[in-house]
Formats: sequence, structure tokens, C-alpha cells
Amino acid sequence: MACGGYYSRWVRSWPFWALPRRVQATILAVEAVAVVVVIARTGDGAPGAVQLAYALVLVAGSIVHTELAAGIERVRLLVTRPAHVSLTSVWTFAAALCLPLLLATAVAVGVQGYVWVRAGNARAALYKHAFSTASVVLACAAAGAVVSAGSGLGSAVIPALLAYTAVNSLLIAAVVALTRPAPRDPQEVFGDVDDNVLEFATLALGGLVALVLGINPWLVGLVLPPLLVLHRAVLVSHLEKVAATDGKTGLLNAHTWCVRAEHQLRRADRAGVPLAVLVLDLDHFKSVNDVHGHLAGDQVLAAVADALQSEVRGRDLVGRFGGEEFVILLVGQPRGGETDLGAAAERIRERVATLSVDVASTEGTEPITKLSVSVGGALHPGGRADLSGLLGIADTALYSAKRAGRNQVRMGRARTGPAIDTG
Repeated sequence: MACGGYYSRWVRSWPFWALPRRVQATILAVEAVAVVVVIARTGDGAPGAVQLAYALVLVAGSIVHTELAAGIERVRLLVTRPAHVSLTSVWTFAAALCLPLLLATAVAVGVQGYVWVRAGNARAALYKHAFSTASVVLACAAAGAVVSAGSGLGSAVIPALLAYTAVNSLLIAAVVALTRPAPRDPQEVFGDVDDNVLEFATLALGGLVALVLGINPWLVGLVLPPLLVLHRAVLVSHLEKVAATDGKTGLLNAHTWCVRAEHQLRRADRAGVPLAVLVLDLDHFKSVNDVHGHLAGDQVLAAVADALQSEVRGRDLVGRFGGEEFVILLVGQPRGGETDLGAAAERIRERVATLSVDVASTEGTEPITKLSVSVGGALHPGGRADLSGLLGIADTALYSAKRAGRNQVRMGRARTGPAIDTG
């Protein structure tokens, strides 16, 4: 009885039960469908000796791959959480192309399971691992169906790749969309361009592995060097992103913002569109740290950063200049752009004023409200613009907003002469 009680408490402690019901239902449904699809295909006949050998080669290749890339992957896990694109689809996609579904499932379970076990303290929760494996199995089923319907492996690789990607990506995107409240950016659901290019490159290598298996299984080992090079290239790309990003807010850091802003100014010059540089200072932020602590202050900074990002467009740049100061480059439209830019600055100020940030307190959680931001801006009508000059105008306008009582917007205007209008 005591043993049963312990087991019951252990099951109830699983992180899975803390998920919203709709997410639980989706995960269980996907896993159930994967099981049903595999069982339905068990009547296809027993695999032959050659197919069993192919399966063993793929599992062995994945184990060697995992061990050789273990050090790189540990670093990647640190810099890519919570999103992490695995390169194991090289082996699972190859299995989908050249093996019956039952054997492809065995390869997927073996590949995914070995990587999960070897991840140690960095391994994902068991329910995430099970869902990921089920998604891969269904993706293998889709790719295998394309191959079976085609006239040969060579002509079916590209359609099968698209089917594998579509099924796997849509299933994962569905859970992400259910987990995150109303994602605004498709990248939050489907990943960014680099993630999708990486997945495509990995699947392309998997297609080559499947073709090589039919020629000489020993040649599969030749895929390992380019795989390791791909691992290192991806790691360098991730580290570059980390170096360009402010750790507390996820925004561009000051140096990177300036570099990218200079590039945007050159593009705006060629297009002849108006633009604005905004410098924003969170009012009375020191009192947040003094009353609620620095961890709460970091939460407020992150919430303000999210609010700023949500109020700009894809071509605009948002950065953190340090402390409680942020900076934004807004690119306007050819007509009516300056009016729109001024309205955008006011909209940003109003958005920050509506924020409520829940922070930890001795009584559980406590909302921090009545936040405000002073905004100084520099409008530029178009043509050649100097970033340092625009920042100087915006900074002057910011101090004008502070002197006027804070929580307001003051805009300056860049002109051909030295005069600056901060009214």
C-alpha cells in the first residue's frame, strides 16, 4: 500500500499535469495516432535481412554522431533554450525513405531515445520527449507514404522531404501555439528562417544517406564530417546571436543596434523614406528595484521590452542601451510618414502605461503597475542621415520630456542646418 501511494504521488508530480488541458489532449492525441498508424502497418510483412541491416547502420551512425557532437550540443543547448533544432533527422528521414514504417519507427525511437538519455541534466521532460518521438514517427509515415506512391526513391526524395517537414513542423507548431498565449509572430510558432534552413539542410543530408545506403552502407560514415561541420557552423551562428543580444530583455544590445541602425539608415536614404530615432527612459525605475528587488526590476525590463517589440514592425529596430534606457529606430512610409512616426511614439508610451507585471512577493505574487516611460525622438524627413546626430537630438528631446513632468513624448526634427526643434 505504501509502495502504491508513493507511485501515485510520483505520477501526480509529473510536469505533464501542470499543462493546460487542451495541450494535454493534443499531446495524447498525437501519441495515440502515432501508435495506431504503426499498428495498422504491422501487416505489411516482416522486414528482410537487408532492411534490418540498414536499420542497424542508421542507429549505429546516429550513436556515433551523437557521441562526436556531444560537446557542441551541450553548448548549443545552453544558448538555444527553449528552442533547439536537433540534427538527428538525418537518420530518421533516411529510415523513412528506405525502410518499412515498423523499422523506421524502431530507428526513430532508438535515435531519439539515445539522444535523450545522453542529454543528462539537460534532457527535456519525458512528455516532451514522447511527443517529439511521436511527431517524428508520423513524419516518417508521411514521407514513407510519398515514397511508396512514387516511381522510385530518387524522384521521391524532395516530395518526401516536404511531407516530413510539413507533418513534423505542423504538429510541433500546434503545441507551441496552444502553449503560448496568442503568438503575434509566426516565428514564435514555426521558428525563424535560420531554424528552418537548418532543418532543410539536415533532411537533405538524410536523403543522401538513404541513397548511399542502396549503393554501399559503409559509405554512410562519410556523412559524419559534414554533419560535424554543420554542428559547428550552427553553434557559431547561435553564439553570434547571443553576442548581439541583451541578456535580460532579449533585445539588441547597444553595439549591435548601432551597427544595424546604420545599415537601415543607408537603406532609408536610398528609398527616400522618413524615419525616427526614439530614446526611451523608464520613469522612476530605481524605486522598482528599491521596493521590489532587482529580480523584479529585471522582470519589468523584460515586460517593457516585449511591449516595445509588439508595437513596432519587422523593419524597425529595438535595442537596450543599458540601465532602464531603450532605443528604437522607426522607418516610416513615403507619404505621411512623419505623422505616423509621431503617432507610433505616442502609442508606445501609452502601451507601457497599461502594463501590469506580476512579480514574486512574500504573499505569492504582486502586480507592478503605474509604469511610465519618457520618450525623446528625432524625426528625419528622408535622405542622408547621421545616426549620432539623430541620437543627440532624441536625447535632448528626452530631457525635455523629463523636465516637463515625465510620461510624455517630445519630438525633435533633424534639419539641414544646426537648429533643433524639440517642441
